[in-house]
Amino acid sequence: MTVITVYSKPRCMPCKQTIDALLAEGHEFHIRPVTPEVAEELFQWYGYREAPVVIHKKRGTLVSSWSGFQPAKIAELKHA
Repeated sequence: MTVITVYSKPRCMPCKQTIDALLAEGHEFHIRPVTPEVAEELFQWYGYREAPVVIHKKRGTLVSSWSGFQPAKIAELKHA
């Protein structure tokens, strides 16, 4: 089972672009807010410093992750 989670912030244009692109590609995903606690975890675990952070897992194993609006990464999800 593939799970895509988008950690997003309010009024974040790259977050909106990422969500819109995932929807346009027909992907199912979860949106989680970037709270201070979540941000600390994302920074420590993945090393990202900007929103959105996209985490793609398959059968519980990390397949890919990235931060910011990255259309090429979104397009790669079709083949993952």
